[in-house]
Amino acid sequence: QKATKRYLKQIIPHPYYNAYTYDNDIALMELDSPVTYSETIRPICLPSSETIFPTGETVSISGWGATREG
Repeated sequence: QKATKRYLKQIIPHPYYNAYTYDNDIALMELDSPVTYSETIRPICLPSSETIFPTGETVSISGWGATREG
């Protein structure tokens, strides 16, 4: 299977990231070259901040690092 490889040009951390509390633990990653969308490469679609998820609805999340506080 073919892979599409990109390198990071820069990482832009949140300006108010707190390494002690992990508040604002998010960053933008700029790639070294553009990505061409295809059947297997697509942008992520995020819900609006007003979206309410019904109790019991199945959702997917992604991340890395700690899986819980403490």
